[in-house]
Amino acid sequence: MIYFNNCQKRPHSVIYEREDAIFDLNTTTHKKKARNITAGAECIVAIPSRNGEIDFNWYRFKGLDHLPDREGDVCRVIFGDFIKSETLSKHDGAHHPLYSNLFNKREHFKQVSVLER
Repeated sequence: MIYFNNCQKRPHSVIYEREDAIFDLNTTTHKKKARNITAGAECIVAIPSRNGEIDFNWYRFKGLDHLPDREGDVCRVIFGDFIKSETLSKHDGAHHPLYSNLFNKREHFKQVSVLER
């Protein structure tokens, strides 16, 4: 399982003009992250939504590519097929057995973009 922390709320499908773009990593600062994802692996993208809630969007990994973002920075773009979405309060997400590894003890997002479990 691969976890992606989209706490910056980057609209990946808009940036890369592909509905299946689910996350990106700057290739300069994240050279070793998410390089060996196997086809079909489950990916969860956590995105803050409204009123302190977090959307946990599940995808099945289907590929990646290196593409420029809006600023011209080359990013490793992750593509996936949507499976399901679950919205929880930040508190509930921080204590959920599937999502708690994305949060610290104070229920804040950890300062990492990718967690591989």
